[in-house]
Amino acid sequence: MINRIDVLHTLDRQSLAEFIQKYRKEPLPCFIQVNATEEDQKSGILIDNLDQFLLEIKKYDKIKIIGLMTMGKDQDEKKTEEAFHIVDQLATFYHLPYRSMGMTDDYELAIKHHTTHLRIGRKFLELID
Repeated sequence: MINRIDVLHTLDRQSLAEFIQKYRKEPLPCFIQVNATEEDQKSGILIDNLDQFLLEIKKYDKIKIIGLMTMGKDQDEKKTEEAFHIVDQLATFYHLPYRSMGMTDDYELAIKHHTTHLRIGRKFLELID
């Protein structure tokens, strides 16, 4: 199955990197999922651990980091905007070209903070109805 996907938006732990390295035939473009809102129920690398995670990932030749991904905080526009701003700055700092952030309820904030990939679900369905 890992050889059937084009891009992974949720690289968030060492064990997943090891799985990709073991089973992937060609390098897989990946976004590192960053838990920029530091919510316990969300997956992702904490900002303070990102530097170390990036160093560890370099040893895997089947992983190509292309960007960072994050999700906003539900029903908290201020925290969501802070998270998007931080991830935008981090992607710039690490010279990563892509940012995957923004969903149906916060895509406008994500666009403001230079997202390159949106995950629009419910809004898309509203548009085609």
